[in-house]
Amino acid sequence: MLQEERRLKVCSGQRKNGRAMQPYVPQSTALPPPTAANRPIDPNVQTLVGQLLMAQQQQPAPAPGQELQGVDGEPIRPEATRALAQVLGATSQAGAQNLLQMTGWGNTNEASVQAVMQLLAGNPQMYGAELSRQLAAGAGPYNIQAAQGSMDAGNSGARADSGSAGAAGKPEDNQALTEEALHLKRIQATQEKNRRNQRKYRERQKAKISSSEQQIKDLMDKAEALERQNEHLNARNRELEVAAHVAAQNAAAAGGPEAAAAARQKEVFQALARFCSQVSGEAISEEQVKHFRFRDWRRFTQAYQDRLAQLFARGSDLDIKTRTELASLVGAKHEAERQAWTHTPQAIHKHYALQACLLPTNTTLTPPTLAGWQAILAELQLSPDQEQRLLSTREAILGQVQAISAERQRISAALQAASPSLSQDMQQLEAHVLTSCATEGLAKNMQREDQLIFALLHTFWEVATPVQAARADQLCFPHLPDVLAMCSVLSRGQQQLPFNARTKVEQSIVDAASAALPMPGLEELLDAQVFKEGALGLYFSP
Repeated sequence: MLQEERRLKVCSGQRKNGRAMQPYVPQSTALPPPTAANRPIDPNVQTLVGQLLMAQQQQPAPAPGQELQGVDGEPIRPEATRALAQVLGATSQAGAQNLLQMTGWGNTNEASVQAVMQLLAGNPQMYGAELSRQLAAGAGPYNIQAAQGSMDAGNSGARADSGSAGAAGKPEDNQALTEEALHLKRIQATQEKNRRNQRKYRERQKAKISSSEQQIKDLMDKAEALERQNEHLNARNRELEVAAHVAAQNAAAAGGPEAAAAARQKEVFQALARFCSQVSGEAISEEQVKHFRFRDWRRFTQAYQDRLAQLFARGSDLDIKTRTELASLVGAKHEAERQAWTHTPQAIHKHYALQACLLPTNTTLTPPTLAGWQAILAELQLSPDQEQRLLSTREAILGQVQAISAERQRISAALQAASPSLSQDMQQLEAHVLTSCATEGLAKNMQREDQLIFALLHTFWEVATPVQAARADQLCFPHLPDVLAMCSVLSRGQQQLPFNARTKVEQSIVDAASAALPMPGLEELLDAQVFKEGALGLYFSP
């Protein structure tokens, strides 16, 4: 209690003198507060020790003949001042004198002075740090020998001196210091244990993170491998379907033309029924497909486009479920188109007219330019291998395109030359024969054109992934992918295409129908032309 009152007086004296206490404590003097309930710690004591250690150079020396006094007014012994100053490493004795005065060490006796002097036999820095800790914890002036014994247990001579000096101290102070030293050791042991546990925890967390990253990488690799395997299986499935189709054709041919036509019709209706069932979620049979009108086909086509828009609205990074659904949708649509267009390539133009009717009324239909196809290719993000395969296809197809174009020009010239005159002689046998030959040649030329378009589309379906094919269907709507135009963009050729197989015919159909009847009259016109008596449907004709 006496020491606590001394510290309170010192703190109040410092405030009156106007000295601001800076909250700085050197690392060597930091000490957790003791747990003993009878040893309250003044929070300013630690600050005093650190400040005095830093300000020893700034303290003025006492005037000659002036004698410093402790808290009780008793003089401070010069031996204690010098000993404490030397232990603390001070170059002057002013800081040590103030420390003795503020902490109640003014009433030092000869025994305590001798105990301080004995500390000089060891390491001054080490004992100075321990002395500062004891001061910060509120230790009294008679516990120096106990501090020396706890810091230098191996020095027997020091222990003996400390024991002789401790005889003058109070027993309760020695016991309190021993308890405090044990408390400090327990704290240090706990801190070291906590540090070890933290290191082990961080190592475990790093191992878990590394394991999780490796698992994620393995799962992504497996997903990519499964996707590639799925694509290979789809390609193999298409090859098997083609082989089965050829076998069915051969079997039907053995039964005659009628049996072959019935087999082809059944295959087309089956493929169309599967596509309609998938996009609508309804069970569509072959018999229902046979009786579909134009408005029915328009409903299923619109459902297909709406579903594509919903799937692609999820973002560019599609998950496996979305990719699988896109592959299933595109596979069903392309299989139905392949079955229909293999036997009747002219149905490609009916398909275009069907999709054109889904656009708003009075919409101007203009096919994409080369710049438009370039933007579509950029959106598809074809790989270098895919681009090379398309360029190889262009080199192989370009000769056929030029041959069809040249033949079309010769037929057009023959038709103009064979036009009948308005003379009275209507028996122009030669002109009639030339016109008939020209029209037959034109029909064959257009059939070759349609077959070439279908071959290019089939090549694009084989090269593109299901996701790319679905994206192309969405971006090109209502047009079909112009593979020749895309190949021209890839080859960096900016010249006009020598052959525009699809757009001229399709545009003429839509323009003529729009001029005849506005929407929805176009629907009625197509119903009258496509579903005429004897026709088997939009995608199939006998």
